[in-house]
Amino acid sequence: MLAEGWQPRGEALASAYLALARRQQADGIGGKVEPVIGPYFERPFTTINADDLVEATLKGIRDPLVKQLPVVGALDQVSDLPPVLEDPSGSQRMITALLG
Repeated sequence: MLAEGWQPRGEALASAYLALARRQQADGIGGKVEPVIGPYFERPFTTINADDLVEATLKGIRDPLVKQLPVVGALDQVSDLPPVLEDPSGSQRMITALLG
């Protein structure tokens, strides 16, 4: 995060994503999908093939209790609206609605 400018910072983050994905694979998580760093669609950002890695990880879950749990992340993965993210009760309502 000490990089000067968004491009070098983005490259450093992408390298960290790659290192973490390789570590997970070394621990037996993520299946046989090769972690790859590449462009974020047509935008000038670099990222990892996270969707492929998540899909492979989910396919590898064998425990039926774990398998039935919802796949969730942070609320800011589905909304970037400040009124939702900054309001604890609004955030909780949205999470409840998303989880059913």
